[in-house]
Amino acid sequence: MIYLFITATLTPVQDMWGPMDLERRKGRYNRCIFSTLHATEHIDNSIMKKVIVVNDIGVTESYMDQFKETHCIDVLYTSSNRTDTKHKGLCEVDSIQYAMNHYNVQDDDIVIKQTGRYCLCDENPSHVFTNIINNMDNYDCFMKFYNIALEQYDDNDTVMGLYGMRANY
Repeated sequence: MIYLFITATLTPVQDMWGPMDLERRKGRYNRCIFSTLHATEHIDNSIMKKVIVVNDIGVTESYMDQFKETHCIDVLYTSSNRTDTKHKGLCEVDSIQYAMNHYNVQDDDIVIKQTGRYCLCDENPSHVFTNIINNMDNYDCFMKFYNIALEQYDDNDTVMGLYGMRANY
């Protein structure tokens, strides 16, 4: 089984975690998540479980719920947005672990983690997911080695906005 966990922080705890303009942030989330769901709409739910993981503390409903109706996707509220760190990656790891436990993800399952504001800009964005489906028995990790700042492929730099990995890692 493949799980696509799209992470979202609706209201950042730290200013450095992205735009504080909440309407602009909401617009980016809507555009990027819609793009991903459009790119994966041909994938059967028995192959890929799609979940938006919202990590804001105390939030139990939000504009993310619109995707439940329009795209048959789960929205999971984790309340795991730490206030004791400046490293938002720790909050995302906590949220992913929460989601993995919630959905009883097995060690041999593939977990795709996508940052909700990460937009698939390729001409054919579905190829990312098709590649993982077609190769999930051959590889344990799927990453793009690319230096965003230099806009070039780089074997020593990776994009953490979207990657897939076998759950036992």
